Amino acid sequence: MADVGRRFEVATSLIYKWRRDSMAAQAPFVPAVVVTAGGERALGSEASIMVQLPGGTRVMIGAKTPGALVAVTLKVLTR
Repeated sequence: MADVGRRFEVATSLIYKWRRDSMAAQAPFVPAVVVTAGGERALGSEASIMVQLPGGTRVMIGAKTPGALVAVTLKVLTR
């Protein structure tokens, strides 16, 4: 965990918290895969991530997106 935290500049304690919260919610804690898209950037200057769901649907989530909106969106798309 420490190596992953250093590599992605995330506190180790935060990774453990995410895992603990995920397990408490009985949601799967899946591995993240970092993919470079040929230098492409999301619209705007904020950082974002792309989540690819099992059916192939992709969702871009901006850094400033409220957590509640992300949760509802993912819940609806994974039904």
